[in-house]
Amino acid sequence: MHCHSERGSRIVARVRQPADPAGIQLHFPMLFCIIKSMQYKTTSSTETKKIAKLFAEEVARTKSGKHAFVVVFKGDLGAGKTTFIQGLLRELGVKKKIVSPTFTLLRSYALPAVAFPHLPLSSPRALSYRRRPVSSEPAFQKAHHFDCYRIGDASEMKELGFKKLLSDPQNIILVEWPERITKALPREKITVTLSYGDTINERTIEVK
Repeated sequence: MHCHSERGSRIVARVRQPADPAGIQLHFPMLFCIIKSMQYKTTSSTETKKIAKLFAEEVARTKSGKHAFVVVFKGDLGAGKTTFIQGLLRELGVKKKIVSPTFTLLRSYALPAVAFPHLPLSSPRALSYRRRPVSSEPAFQKAHHFDCYRIGDASEMKELGFKKLLSDPQNIILVEWPERITKALPREKITVTLSYGDTINERTIEVK
């Protein structure tokens, strides 16, 4: 999963109205190894979370590598970074309340064993499945959500145990405001950028 393909292409998709499970027809073929850049348009937080759920499905099917799986989230205040993370973590089985750690800087979540049926993600039924428990150990045991807005320098991440968390391949690390800690981040990571669209509720989500 931690790979970069020069063969990748850009895919642009728009979430259709009405915002129901059958309304999203997207394609996530081998998300992190084949597609170099994907872009989506959403018009509500509900639709943004649906994109996040599809993203979570790919993460859940991924085998852990040598280090933690890192996803960084870029975007202005209110663009939807936390909303996306909420959808992602909820789909990975987190039941507790999910909020951005603006003041605590870090929130950690245990990840239960969750599996997803192998529906083609271009199918209108891609979001209509039900989760089912599995007996095998999940690839990832914990998710660590960092909000670095108040971080002044990357060196401050040492106090939060960032390096140790990064070295554990059973961790998923989610970082808001990664620009604040560029020097602490690994080269291999997924970047999700959320930006405002033409209307007050429209958002553009780019994954690369």
